[in-house]
Amino acid sequence: MITLKPLAHSTISQIHLVANTAPFLYKHYLAEPSLRAFADANSTEVLISAIKKIDGKQNQSLRTQALAYAALIALHYKPRREWESLLSYQTKHLKWLPAILALHQQRNLSTTPINVAVPAIQTASSSTNNIILTNQWDFPR
Repeated sequence: MITLKPLAHSTISQIHLVANTAPFLYKHYLAEPSLRAFADANSTEVLISAIKKIDGKQNQSLRTQALAYAALIALHYKPRREWESLLSYQTKHLKWLPAILALHQQRNLSTTPINVAVPAIQTASSSTNNIILTNQWDFPR
């Protein structure tokens, strides 16, 4: 069963009400501090189950849709391997689900740590090899 207590329902509903695109919703839900607490309070399985249950219902209320999108965006805080099964899920009524999953993927790719081997730079230890840069264009005042 999903734990709703940490979620700021009124804020989430207000954001959902004015959202006109999936990226807008994604950005503003992630900026809501209670969403992180909501993600921490629920397992990935519980969040996915809630998303699918709400998606299966016709005539959802705005509050219910807001909850489904909050659960979906809360997956941002979960490891990809735990939610990637949703990538093949065929949405029924949550029209922004594929777009939000695409944003998850993009964000996941851009935040993956990359190790780069940088060769050491050798410098001359002699003071005669130092170069001093001066302002060549010193105009009279």
